[in-house]
Amino acid sequence: MSLVPQFAEKVSVISLDLDDTLWDNVPVLEYAENTLYLWLQKELPVIAERYTIQGLKKHRKKLAAEMPEISHDMTRLRHESLTIICQESGYEKACATCAMNVFLRARNNVVLYDDVIPFLQQVSGKYHLVAMSNGNADVNSIGIGHYFDMVISPADAGTSKPDPVMFYGIFRKYSIGSDAVMHIGDEPETDVLGASGTGVYSVWLNRNNRTYPQHLPRPDTEINSLSQLINARQGFREAAI
Repeated sequence: MSLVPQFAEKVSVISLDLDDTLWDNVPVLEYAENTLYLWLQKELPVIAERYTIQGLKKHRKKLAAEMPEISHDMTRLRHESLTIICQESGYEKACATCAMNVFLRARNNVVLYDDVIPFLQQVSGKYHLVAMSNGNADVNSIGIGHYFDMVISPADAGTSKPDPVMFYGIFRKYSIGSDAVMHIGDEPETDVLGASGTGVYSVWLNRNNRTYPQHLPRPDTEINSLSQLINARQGFREAAI
């Protein structure tokens, strides 16, 4: 598969997934969970006595099943879970907000992959950039918000990828069709399927040599680094995969 120059001429918007596309999210979440738990042990010890980190996760999972209307919004789900746990443990509701802030600060302490800043610098100003994530990372807190014209999150859209609604906001904002948008992401089940379902050109960023699920539509292009996709002087270059 390849990105051909003819296609590149149509693209005016690039949407980017965040977690595991621009950084390795496993250590980020582990750090955030541990940071929050240490804070709970110090500030809200009754909760730490009642719940392990895994226990807190199980509570969120159970709550997501009971409240499917918020299950797509990781921030709201976590905050609601913490609120319930705080009240059950004898703490004020406001403590949940404090705990949530601790988690989010740690959650946005990411280490970008080496190819991310060069990519953003090369496409910034040439294309409209949209951050589109099912998670709750904050590009402004991370320090890359100035590269993006638009941010689409489950909290904004009321849903999550692969729901086409996640992409409709792009079409409306820029008054364009799907053939003017390219989406780059690491997850076949959300990024590729979501883009393909709306006619958006899909780029699967396969950093770890994963096997693509046979039951899903194939991405239009597969790459293992953002540096394969962009040439500073010529825009999109052919990327033979």
